[in-house]
Amino acid sequence: MKKKNNKGFLLMETVIVGVLVLAIFVLVYQNLVPTIGEYETRIRYDDVDSVYAANMFKNILTNDANFKNIIQEVENKGYKDVTDCTAFSGDLRTSCQVLKQQYGITGNNKIIVGLIPFTQVVTIPNLPRGFLDYVKYLQTSAPDIVSGYVIMISRTITYKDTNGTGKTITTNQYANIQI
Repeated sequence: MKKKNNKGFLLMETVIVGVLVLAIFVLVYQNLVPTIGEYETRIRYDDVDSVYAANMFKNILTNDANFKNIIQEVENKGYKDVTDCTAFSGDLRTSCQVLKQQYGITGNNKIIVGLIPFTQVVTIPNLPRGFLDYVKYLQTSAPDIVSGYVIMISRTITYKDTNGTGKTITTNQYANIQI
């Protein structure tokens, strides 16, 4: 049997389906956008080369005769900026300077020995904003690390865009390693 006065049923059905499809798109969007943002953040944080560089500086630091003095200053202040390599002695100072050049730690880039939970690191004068963002990221992303020392580095890398434009891209990378 065919119903009469069925006007508007098709319109109502279309609206309901449209609202359901829109709700699904909104739900997917809300879950996808934070994931993309987190991915973009993690690209700049703790990449393999930067973690390797942090490990190399850790080796220099732990093999240095001044290690106890550096750790004592970290205990007192909460951090020690060893970017200029003057905290190291002898051949290790030269090794530090070579590694800085090799890994692009120049200009505003830093090598910081910090005391976890990094409360004093954010008070370092003239600390670049990117480094501060990285320290805040560490405070929220690594709550299970509650004590000890860490070496944090920032470095600048330059590479050619692989999308066919050949454009040179310069970016800052950040990494840390626990001592």
